[in-house]
Amino acid sequence: MDELFVWLVIGVIIGLIIVYIAARSFGKIAEMKGHDGKTYFWWVFWLGIFGMMMVIALPDRNQTVSTVSLSDESVKKIVKGISQSAAASPAPVFAPQSDELPSL
Repeated sequence: MDELFVWLVIGVIIGLIIVYIAARSFGKIAEMKGHDGKTYFWWVFWLGIFGMMMVIALPDRNQTVSTVSLSDESVKKIVKGISQSAAASPAPVFAPQSDELPSL
């Protein structure tokens, strides 16, 4: 009985260490996404896989949108290139071969 208790305690300790490491990692991931890492550390620690799914589903608050300003000259070149390529290869026209409609 004593040996079983020792193995049980060792298993619980190892399990807690694994959960702690996973929760810490997912807390860092939540911080990288722009959320509070400590809060999500505890969510993962207590809820396990469900807390991990919460962190995975978090939106990324750190996304930035980069805008590129084009000069008028570069826009004119782009439009000219598009119109030249459209003129070189016209879109195919699908016309019926006869005036009759197919019967249903």
